[in-house]
Amino acid sequence: MGEKKITALLLTASLLLGMTACQKKDPPETPDPEAAAVSCTGEAQGFGGAVRVTIQVKDGIIIDCTIEAPDETENIGGAAAERLREAIVEGQGKVDTVAGATATSNAVKTALADAMRQAGLAEEVTALMAPGTYTGKAYGFSCIDQVTVRVTVGEDAIQALELVDTFTDEQDSYENRYMCGGGL
Repeated sequence: MGEKKITALLLTASLLLGMTACQKKDPPETPDPEAAAVSCTGEAQGFGGAVRVTIQVKDGIIIDCTIEAPDETENIGGAAAERLREAIVEGQGKVDTVAGATATSNAVKTALADAMRQAGLAEEVTALMAPGTYTGKAYGFSCIDQVTVRVTVGEDAIQALELVDTFTDEQDSYENRYMCGGGL
C-alpha cells in the first residue's frame, strides 16, 4: 500500500475514534422502584362497614398492600385484615378466608378483586343468569329456623328480592322481623 493510502486510513480511523469518544453518553438510568408502581383501590362492604384494599403493583407483581377496615371488630375482622394483607402480597392475590371473620374476609377478597381488575391483573368477569324467579331457603341468624326468600333476576341483574316468611314478635320463630326484614 502506498504511503498516502496508509495515512488516509490512519486519519480516517483517528477521526472515527475521535467522533466516538466525543459522543455524549447518558449515564445508565437507575430504575426508581416506586416510579413505575401503580396504586389501585377496591372497596366492599364488610361486617361493620366499608373495607378498602389498596395494592401497589409494579411489572405485574403486587409489591405492597394496605387494608383499611376501621369499622370491623378489632380483634376479629381487624386481626383478619392484617393476616390477609400479608397473604395478598405473598400469594399475589390468592387468599383464603380467615376462620371466624368470614364477612371481613369476603369483603377483603371482593375489594382485592376490584383493585386487581383496575391494575390489569385480573379480567372483568361477566356472568349471565337465566332470567326467572327463584325461591330458596337457608338457615337464618339463629341457625335454627330457615328463612325463605324469592329472587327475580334478568340476564345481568337482580330485579326483585322478597322475604317470603312473615315473622311476628311472638315466640313462633327464633328469627324476628327486624333481622329478616331489614328493620321493617
